[in-house]
Amino acid sequence: MRWILLLCLSVGAVGCAANGGQGAQAVKEDKLTVLPEDSRWKLVSSDIEGLQAKASEAVRLEIAGGTLRGDTGCNQFFAGYSMDAAGAISMQPVVQSKRACAEPERNAVERALLDALRELQSASQRGDELVLHTAAGRLVFADDALVAE
Repeated sequence: MRWILLLCLSVGAVGCAANGGQGAQAVKEDKLTVLPEDSRWKLVSSDIEGLQAKASEAVRLEIAGGTLRGDTGCNQFFAGYSMDAAGAISMQPVVQSKRACAEPERNAVERALLDALRELQSASQRGDELVLHTAAGRLVFADDALVAE
């Protein structure tokens, strides 16, 4: 009985290792050379310090006409951008409204998000998700129309 259990565990481990350790649901990530125009996104995850807080659930992003605009959960922001043929992103200065955030956690999220956007380097698409790569880490957005509130 113990041998059967060990055999089953080793077969599962080999199958997982053959798939890069990501399990059966791994989704290919494709580098983008153009951001999806006229699209709206909601931040669903990030590995950037300060953006894992519950307050980051309010972050929204819209891409239109060579501009990133959105909501930090406290203030509105926008910035122009351009991408070269290799997919490198060049950002223009990020402009934001100046409302005071009553909650310190929202201030921290706003600061971390805007700092990350200023250092935006490239983007990729993973299934229905838009992944923005910055010097500080990754911002993962889901299509706003597909995200349940």
